[in-house]
Amino acid sequence: MSRDTISRWVKFVLQISGIDVNIFKPHSTKSASTSKAKLSDVPIADILDKAGWKSESTFAKFYDKTIMEDTFANRVLQ
Repeated sequence: MSRDTISRWVKFVLQISGIDVNIFKPHSTKSASTSKAKLSDVPIADILDKAGWKSESTFAKFYDKTIMEDTFANRVLQ
């Protein structure tokens, strides 16, 4: 399967989950899932390993987002 196919599938799941796909794109799931993992006390080393990052600064700069109740990350990860 192609990257475009997977992207369409993720977008479809976002849509049926009630997420505005005009704001959040399939790539948004990376910051949502890793930020939620950090909030759930998953060790940073595990997050970096699973996401394929070598440096914590990459996560901190681009992906570590504030998780608010009833937001995109919570909906996707329920």
